[in-house]
Parts: sequence; C-alpha cells; structure tokens
Amino acid sequence: MQQTAKWYLDNLAGTNVNYLYKDGHDIKIMRTEFRHDNFSHLIGIAPIVNGEENTPVQTLIDLAEGKGEYDNLMVSNAIKDKIMVLPLLPDIVESKSFVFDDLSNIDKFSKIDLSKAIKTEDEDLLLAFRDVDGVGFPASIMRIKGNLKTSLQNDIEDKTILGVFREKNGKINMLSVNDDLIQDNGRELKTFLTNNQFEKVNEDIMDKNINKVTPEPTASSDQNIVDAINSKDTKALSEHLKNGINQYLDSSQYKLFLDAMSKFHRYSYKNIQLILAQNKKATLIASFNKWKKEFERSVLKGSKALKIWAPISYKAKDKDKDKDGKELLDKNGKPIIKEGFKLVPVFDVSQTDGKEIPKQIYELEEKMPRDDFVKLYKSIVATSPVPIKAIDPELYKGVNGFYVPEEKYIGISKGMSADHTIKTLIHEITHATLHTNSQARFGDNVYRKQEFEAESVAYIVSKHFGINSSDYSFGYLASWTRQGHDIKQFEKSLSTIQSQARELINKIDNSLSQIQSQNQTSEHTVDKKISKALETQKGFSQEIKKEQAVNRTSMKR
Repeated sequence: MQQTAKWYLDNLAGTNVNYLYKDGHDIKIMRTEFRHDNFSHLIGIAPIVNGEENTPVQTLIDLAEGKGEYDNLMVSNAIKDKIMVLPLLPDIVESKSFVFDDLSNIDKFSKIDLSKAIKTEDEDLLLAFRDVDGVGFPASIMRIKGNLKTSLQNDIEDKTILGVFREKNGKINMLSVNDDLIQDNGRELKTFLTNNQFEKVNEDIMDKNINKVTPEPTASSDQNIVDAINSKDTKALSEHLKNGINQYLDSSQYKLFLDAMSKFHRYSYKNIQLILAQNKKATLIASFNKWKKEFERSVLKGSKALKIWAPISYKAKDKDKDKDGKELLDKNGKPIIKEGFKLVPVFDVSQTDGKEIPKQIYELEEKMPRDDFVKLYKSIVATSPVPIKAIDPELYKGVNGFYVPEEKYIGISKGMSADHTIKTLIHEITHATLHTNSQARFGDNVYRKQEFEAESVAYIVSKHFGINSSDYSFGYLASWTRQGHDIKQFEKSLSTIQSQARELINKIDNSLSQIQSQNQTSEHTVDKKISKALETQKGFSQEIKKEQAVNRTSMKR
C-alpha cells in the first residue's frame, strides 16, 4: 500500500490526465482530474486520529511515508478486493489499458452515478470515474470478477487507448503511447493537446498517422440511424427505423434486406434494419463473450461494436408505486417485473479471429450434391402442414405448384430443377401455413399481399440453405403498397415474413439434423453387419480348412 500511495502522490496527485482513445474512425478524449484527497476514498480507508477522522490529504501523505499507526480505521466492505488489485493502479496510465466511455448500461454504476472507467490490460482492475462538467474524477477502484466481469464483456464496449498525457503546472507530458497504433511516438497528439487544438486531431492525424488500426466494417450505412445509436436517442432511433422502411420499397433494396434476413433469421426485422444500417456486409454476429466462450474466437482490438435491441426485465420504478408510495405487486404478491428493450453491443465474425467456424452441410459445396438435395427436400416436406402431391406438368401447363385451401393439399410439378423444386415447395408451404383458408382471388390486393409474403419467405429460406435466388423479383412491391402509402401493412407483413422464415429454417435445420443422425446410425449398423459377416466368413473358412486337414490325414492312413 505504501508503494502505491507513493506512486500516486508522485505521479497523479494534483494533475489532469487525458486519455486519447479510438472510437470507430474518430479519436476522442477522456479528461480526468486526480486530486490528493481522492486516494483514501479510492482504497476505502478512513483513519481515526484523536477521535476524529484523518483528512484524506494527510492520509495519502502518511501512507506514502509508511506511517500507519492510527487509533482506529474505518474501511470499505470491499477492502479485501481493493487491496488485491491496488498494486495494479499504475497500469491505468498505460496505453495498453482500455477506456469505457459509457457505463450507463450497467445498473451498478448508473445507480451511483459513475459514467466512465479505465480497465487494465490484464482485466483485473477497473478505475471508475464520476463525471462533473465533462471532467472525470476517480471515484472507485474495484476488482473485475463475477457479474461485473460478465457485464463488462457483454453490455458495454471497451475502446483502445492511443496515448495518455498528464498536465501538471501548465506542462503536458506523455505518460504512455500505443506503439501498435501510433507511429511518431505520440508527438503530434501531444502538439495538438499543447496548442489546445484537439478538435483538429481527427482531420490531421487519423489518415496520416494511424496505419495499423484494425479495419472497421465501413459498408455504407444510414447515418441517421448510426447517429441515433451513438447518441443513445432511442426515440429518434425508432423514428428513423420507421422512416427507413420506405427504402425497401425498391426491389433491389428489398432483396438486400431479405439477404440479411436469410443470415439473421433469429433476429426481428427491426434488428436486421439496425445491422444493415451499421454494416451491410455483416454475416454472423454475437456478443463479445459468446464469441469467446462458444466459438473460441476473440474480438480484434479496436473493433467498433454494432448495436442491436435486446430484451430486458426490470422492477417497477418509483413512479410506478401506488398512491401510498408502496411498491406495486402482482397477483402473487411479488414485485411487478416489467419487460423492455435496450441497445447491446455485438460484433460481426469479420471482427474476430480464432477457431474456424464449422459450415452447415448445405454450405459445403457450391453446387449441392444429389444426396444433400434429397436430404433438404425431405426435411422441407417434413415441415409441411398438409400433404404434398406430385402433379403432371402436361395437365397443369405453366404451373410450378399450388396450394388448395378447400382440399388442404399442395401440388408440386414434376420434372423441375432441384433449385426450382425447393423454392416452389417453400413458397406453397408458406401459403398453407399463413393463408390456410384464403379466399383471395387472382389480382386482388389480398392475393398480391399473400404472394408477396410467400415469395419473400421462399427467398429467405432458399438463400439460407444455399439455393440460387438470383431470379427473384419484387417489382410489384411499390404498387401493392400504393407507392408506400400502406406502409403499416408493409411493416406488418415484414414481421409475418420474418417469423415464418425463422420457424421454417429452424424446423428444416432440426429435420436435417435428425436425417443426418439416422444416416450415421444406419451406416454404423451396416458397418457392424459387414464386420460380423466377415468375422463369420473368416471363422467358417477356418472350420473348412480344419476339416480338409482331417480328411487328408484320414486318407493317408
């Protein structure tokens, strides 16, 4: 403790420390101020001398000089953990540490008004700051473990430090610089800070000085949505998402949207909008922790997280109490739990490195082998809610397939290509599932809506399973929605399409797994039978040889 106190007194007390860190394509600054009286509060110790509490400044000086004889001590409940990580405190000014510039997603911090933090490279120590007029004052040091560790990994994004600079007595000194990212040993960063020209740092340094930063996914995005995400303006975000639906009335844009649905079928269409707005090239996303634990992959340092909506449960707040100020309870006498959503960080596979991700059987070949087609066909048939019959193309000329609501069966034309058979089958199963008792007539608005939904589901599911979908067209989309005037109906259909596609993909995946398992069991059984037959044959051959030997002996006699 003496060594850490002396380091704090010599290096931090009475100084301002500026953390320059990378946030996407920008360099940002976190300004902090370390005072003499912060130290005793950080370590959770308040000595008692002559019946009175020792001043925080005197406590720092005493500890730095090795004076520890006090009448009594008041200590924090977390003193044990604080002491364990206290020797790591000097690491907070190392550029290999990380910045958390928004702790609002973690209840533990928001309740005590802690807004920012520094995490050491070894992820053992966290120094949290309380923001006062844009300047962070050190408020707590804590050991990173348990629920806190999980929350830091899952709920917020750490950001890479480029350089750490200390201001003392009007002079700026560099404490550390990230050599992996900054080429000139931080000289230019220091110049801008010294001349109070930090606002120019992004224009003059990002392109010229940083050449090793992990590439960010920079596909074109809806800037309004991205800005709303960054500012955490959920009201504006909802409005931008609603307005953004209009862009998908264009057939080519709509196909891009469906492409994303085929990759992210488990996500709501609004989350798919968010993903597309932030990175149109995203293919597989997961949280920081999920990449690490389930996929054995690590998120590349400097990667900027994508944000999506995630469901949360929370207790009713003070404003939800009854007229007597008592907590509202449900019919079972328990506190009412409310449901809501919050933005959480995720990362695309392109932002990770590690163990190779296994491919599905339908992704292994560019052209699906016949055996795999048969498996996929059987799996899709297994999901149908009605019987499927093969129809003669000569009797139903120009018809690939149909669903008959009155008789509850699907007809699929013989002789079509594998791709066309799969797409038609999915299209008609969607009708049989969503439009069970349809009375729609060819050409009317209900018919166009139902065709739009079935064709969209067929596109998503076909694309997901590697079936060529380039021949799809949604040119009638704008006319069906009256050039966008019926946008609410369009939104409703998008929700229906996403739900049906997700359900079909999950059912087909399960069916494929069962067929694969049955085949493996069957192959194992056949192998056992062959082995047994060979063993029997071998034994039989040996018996014959013995008998022949006996016969030869008898003949000699």
